[in-house]
Amino acid sequence: MRKVLLLFNVLLILLGCTDNSNEPVTPSLTVDMVKGNYSTIVFNLTENTTLTDILAAGGFININLLSDRTTTGQFFIPKVISGDSSDTNLNLEGTFSIINDSVEFQQNADTFIRDIKWAFKENKLTGKFVSSSTIIFVQLQK
Repeated sequence: MRKVLLLFNVLLILLGCTDNSNEPVTPSLTVDMVKGNYSTIVFNLTENTTLTDILAAGGFININLLSDRTTTGQFFIPKVISGDSSDTNLNLEGTFSIINDSVEFQQNADTFIRDIKWAFKENKLTGKFVSSSTIIFVQLQK
């Protein structure tokens, strides 16, 4: 009787294991998915509780992700936002990596861009940089 119960339990376990090979698999992030030209659609800076729309003030990030994992582009912040005596205009030449389904940038330009793990969804790259009293939220779209 014990053998019959044991065989019955094994049979139930085996029948409970299904082959999910016909279910759609969510693809991991690939270079082909993320490559393209991106323009800024949201660029906000929050310092303490003050929100500044950098995009509305003329700031932007334009970046091109190429299939060889290199980048070109421009990072622009008008002096009215930066408080500097001149506009901040930086070259975004560098490379990008895909790590754990996020995009990371390696560039000579010293910006928050390279400090963010960018999420990719629906042809948008979304990044959020947080420091002690500052939050920068950016969304780029192909």
